Amino acid sequence: MPGKETTYPSQRTLFQALRIGLELPDFSAVSGVLSIIAVLLAESGDVERAIELDALNRLDPQLNHSKWYQTWIGEPIAAAAVGQSPALINAAQARDQSFDLWQTGATWLAKLQSSE
Repeated sequence: MPGKETTYPSQRTLFQALRIGLELPDFSAVSGVLSIIAVLLAESGDVERAIELDALNRLDPQLNHSKWYQTWIGEPIAAAAVGQSPALINAAQARDQSFDLWQTGATWLAKLQSSE
């Protein structure tokens, strides 16, 4: 997650949900877990990676137009991004739009497993 020194009580739950989502495969489950990770990253100060995950999730038209997503995921990330340079924000958004949801999910699964 955000740093090796930080352990969230929910990391095990996020790991299990992401593992199941990848095994099924279930787009909504993987996207949902990555959304939660994005908010946790934003809250811990890793705004750049939070923006990357948010940009990936917003490639899904349903999430991009979801009031729920905007309120619970988008707004906290946007609030954390206040004061960040526009170049950093644009680069993070552009970078993750080229990522694959399944590959990104697998990468985060490995990160969650290694931080336990």
